[in-house]
Amino acid sequence: MTVTRTVCFEKLTSVIQRQIDSLYYDERVPIDNPGEMSDKDLGIYQALNDMLLDSMDVYEQDFIVKYSQKLKSIKSRVNKETFISDQETNYLAGYTNKLASVLSLIAVSPSHHLNV
Repeated sequence: MTVTRTVCFEKLTSVIQRQIDSLYYDERVPIDNPGEMSDKDLGIYQALNDMLLDSMDVYEQDFIVKYSQKLKSIKSRVNKETFISDQETNYLAGYTNKLASVLSLIAVSPSHHLNV
């Protein structure tokens, strides 16, 4: 079986970059001090950066598997933890919501992979 990069997936890099740019444009990420971001925006920003790098280096199927597994892993961890700080909860909410959002752009149902 030959794995190829689909046109849809190749455009994903530019979509992700535009989403990062919109965080700056909306001033949710202060250009001069990213440390001032809310925990949720930090999670969103980190998810986008992670996926941007991978969208340039991996094939579509590998990308889907990697981020579907991350979603499963985070969900499992959150379900097992008896205490997660509000900061971490907000960060993980931003991170996982953005992962699911981007995966849905390439026709992957995150709920299917999470068995929700």
